[in-house]
Amino acid sequence: MFKYKPTFDRKNGETRNCKMCGKSFHTMKPINRCRLCTNEWNKQRTKEKIEQGLIQPTEYKENYPFGTQNGEAVKRFHQIQYALRDCKTKEERRAHYAKQLEEIEGNGILKWIMDRRDAETKAENTIKTRGRIEKDLPDTRYMDWEDFENGGWGGIEDS
Repeated sequence: MFKYKPTFDRKNGETRNCKMCGKSFHTMKPINRCRLCTNEWNKQRTKEKIEQGLIQPTEYKENYPFGTQNGEAVKRFHQIQYALRDCKTKEERRAHYAKQLEEIEGNGILKWIMDRRDAETKAENTIKTRGRIEKDLPDTRYMDWEDFENGGWGGIEDS
């Protein structure tokens, strides 16, 4: 009478075939696309949303101004370290720090440092709906009418 549909085994996962490319993959979630096809599908949806104007395209952060492959950045840091080691007084250190600050502003390193496009900044800039609701709208679930009026929300039209 009733057709039994087996449930997905969330504890051990399953091996499924991708409906896009046909390759088999192991999954812990009941999905029908492999990871590569899911990523491609998401990229395509993002491009469509950008074309429709629903979202703004994200610009990627530029690479670090000094090359890290040829040891240029390491050489620069060692020079700074040696110069700091030679500073004997507080004034010499301040002069050295001022020189380094001017240098990193000129090289574009300071601009690269201040360009924060990491997960922490993204989390800080996201809209926190729950916190906004708690701040803007008071919890009136357990208030009686007197508490409601004392809070300043009850007006003539509410009586």
